[in-house]
Amino acid sequence: FVSAAALLSASLKFDGTLIIQAQSKGPVSLLVVECTANLTLRATVKLSPDCGEINAAASLSELLDAENTGRLVITLDAAERKPGQAPYQGIVALQQDDAAGQSKPVTSVAEAIMLYMRNSIGIPAEAGFVPRGLPSHNAELVKGYTFNPTKAKQLLLDAGFSKQNQLPVIKLLTIAIYSDIASFIAKQLEEIGFNIQVEVVQKSLLLEQTSKSQAGFFRGSWIADYPDAENYMAMFYSKNPAPPNYTRYKNPAFDLLYEKSLVPINDEERYELYRQMDQMVINDAPVIPIWYDMAFHLTQTNLVNFEPNALNLLELRRTNFK
Repeated sequence: FVSAAALLSASLKFDGTLIIQAQSKGPVSLLVVECTANLTLRATVKLSPDCGEINAAASLSELLDAENTGRLVITLDAAERKPGQAPYQGIVALQQDDAAGQSKPVTSVAEAIMLYMRNSIGIPAEAGFVPRGLPSHNAELVKGYTFNPTKAKQLLLDAGFSKQNQLPVIKLLTIAIYSDIASFIAKQLEEIGFNIQVEVVQKSLLLEQTSKSQAGFFRGSWIADYPDAENYMAMFYSKNPAPPNYTRYKNPAFDLLYEKSLVPINDEERYELYRQMDQMVINDAPVIPIWYDMAFHLTQTNLVNFEPNALNLLELRRTNFK
């Protein structure tokens, strides 16, 4: 929440104080973070009297939304308010509805930012690299990453890194329009022991460095050229140069599955190969998917036969007005 307050305050460039509050009936009954325009931070946590011992591995929903009653309050208090002017305040439930309309608790700070600070424009990428909208995407069969900082810290310790033997500085390259996202990611990684330095560069320089293997850690995105998962899996085929294989990923088992998927077979067999490859990429972690993008179309009520598609192409051959 401290990271979220700093990120949002820096993005808004608001002359005043940003206050984020989380209230619940869980072990953490109240969490308040204040952030001023110059990024001075103050945080307060109030525990429930009967919370007992708190599990260090408890998720955000377990701490703040155990009974699906959590509330998130965001307040903007201007430094110089006009007479009669009240602070802006928004109150929302600390949960979201799933595709079936059922209540679903928010399980990570990243998911909370996606939900409340990006207006839900995007879906947390928790089911592999292939996004929703493509027929081979299956959240039940392909499992992505979960929010588990305790496990992340332990993995660093297992690798031999600690406060006495810290990781070297890692540069995270990004372009200006995604600098806020990069800063948030850097802050999250710093909390588990990484030393991340965000470097904002021009898009042309980033493309040049990724193409020449000069960027070890960078933010990127991928939009398919055609509506088939093969276009996403091609990014990890070792015989492909950069682009599209910007990570220089090389796995003989993956290559074998990829080449097999290019042979004419029925759709279901090909989708199964895509899912195996997708899970392999997640397990090896050459990339960390953050979110699947979304597109919105605003149309007049008398427009008919206008259908969205996975590539977000403006297809108007069958569209007309009634």
